Amino acid sequence: MQRDWRKKLREDPRVAALDHARTRRRRELSADSMFELRTEALQRQLEEAYAQNPEFVTDFFRQFSWPIAPKLKRLNAFLRKIPDISLRKTLRKYVNHANRFRVIIPLQKLFPHFSKTFELLPSAAKFHVKIVNGQLSPIGSTDEDDPIDISFASDQVEVPRPLDQAIRLGRAKFMRVDDKEGSSCLSILERVAYFPEGISFVLHDAEQPYLLCLIGEKVSVELWRKLSTTVTAMLREEFGRGKAGRPKDLPKRRRAKKLLEKPGPLKEKAAVLAVQAGAAPTVATQQSYLSRLRREQTE
Repeated sequence: MQRDWRKKLREDPRVAALDHARTRRRRELSADSMFELRTEALQRQLEEAYAQNPEFVTDFFRQFSWPIAPKLKRLNAFLRKIPDISLRKTLRKYVNHANRFRVIIPLQKLFPHFSKTFELLPSAAKFHVKIVNGQLSPIGSTDEDDPIDISFASDQVEVPRPLDQAIRLGRAKFMRVDDKEGSSCLSILERVAYFPEGISFVLHDAEQPYLLCLIGEKVSVELWRKLSTTVTAMLREEFGRGKAGRPKDLPKRRRAKKLLEKPGPLKEKAAVLAVQAGAAPTVATQQSYLSRLRREQTE
């Protein structure tokens, strides 16, 4: 009976879809050098914070390892009570990192306490909400423990076919907001910034920057193309994406990290790395690379 149950589970298309989404998400993150470098830096900072304030850090991760939106008020109140400014800053970095990249770094009992990451599956892609007392609220009843994107999600929202195809390919999302009050901050934003002949860029400087676009009703495809350089510049300025320079060789970096974890002289490890990299890099070059990486990991 148990084998039959497992077979049915593997054949369930919903399970297959989740597995596919999880695999795709893991590949996206593994190819993102910014995510990998910032995760490593944050893990080091969390280790230091735990060594100095184990009780505060344990209490924080017991409550807020997944800092979803319904917990933000309690989370902010918790952080304000922390007397150590450096600890407060580190935990705030974790909140921003978890929300930006949709990952959890769990606190583990044994050292190293923050060596793992868990990718959250891509959230829902179509949402339907209403404005109540100036705030976004779910259309129907929800469980307060649900993530806010799940409580707002709705597969019943109708969208044009091209947008629906983009959503299915994981390239777009859509939210419908029913606003009968007309006095929310969203309404005020639209009255001030809306530009029928063009695109208004809105930078929401919150716990992390968010770039919003209000698209005017007269915007043409040609204008979209002309403003693509503006989008690139905004992403580079606010998110650090697309900067010039040689991209990080993440596979090499991962191999080097594993070598540094093993005992033995640095020169021997450099020789192994040189063989793995091919004929071009010399042992001396690889030894210098390993030295820089080791310093980076201890800073």
